[in-house]
Amino acid sequence: MAYTEHRSTARILRILELVAQNEEGYTLSKLAELLDAPKGSIFPMIQTLKEFHFLRQEEHTGLYKVGPAAFQVGMSFVNNGGTLKYVEKVLEDIVDQCLETVHFAVLDKGNVVYLLKKDSPQAIRMISSVGKTLPAYATGIGKAMLLDCSLEELHQIYPDGLHKMTDNTIVDFDVLYDQLTSFRGDDVSYENEESNKDVQCVAVAIRKSGKIIASVSVAVPIFRCTDEKQSEIREILLKAKKVLEKYFMNETVSFS
Repeated sequence: MAYTEHRSTARILRILELVAQNEEGYTLSKLAELLDAPKGSIFPMIQTLKEFHFLRQEEHTGLYKVGPAAFQVGMSFVNNGGTLKYVEKVLEDIVDQCLETVHFAVLDKGNVVYLLKKDSPQAIRMISSVGKTLPAYATGIGKAMLLDCSLEELHQIYPDGLHKMTDNTIVDFDVLYDQLTSFRGDDVSYENEESNKDVQCVAVAIRKSGKIIASVSVAVPIFRCTDEKQSEIREILLKAKKVLEKYFMNETVSFS
């Protein structure tokens, strides 16, 4: 049977996506603008999401934000089976070796979705959160998941172009593609203050049956990120890559 998108259901899910991507929340008017829909048509949907606690509304500002039910659904994904628990142990081992913040993420519609994070024990470290999304092209962990993309595929993933998050963000498709090509040799990618000022990242692609399914990154404050430190992290990540890919080889894994 051919798939036909159910417009109302798709709009409800899009509302959840939009609110989840903006920690500040949205007004009804702004959501209607972003969805290109009349306020009257989306208001009943928003009220239903509120009723079931997928959205909450701040009393004084009227802003809609993610509700506790959405958190519960998300956590059921994180806690489903032993796969992420195993990954979490690998991340802990990486932190023990390099003393920096480590992330595990997957790719969704051109964005990085952080599934796991282990903080550096050091006082000065990267601030991030599980569930947060960022454009993959602006992050080391995201670039690791774009490594196999052709130039044409990059244009398809980002039809509206590449947009700056910092002064260092690459916004030229040809430059991005050339950089990704240079990273393909060992599946290790790098970020130089492209999504966060004062932070550099080293990341590695994780494959199953040759296909990139996720990535792991180490984020380092720029004042600690020497060439020697980057080289050390690269070796640690390549060892973790072997461990995770061996584990995933024998597991039924789907992060999409």
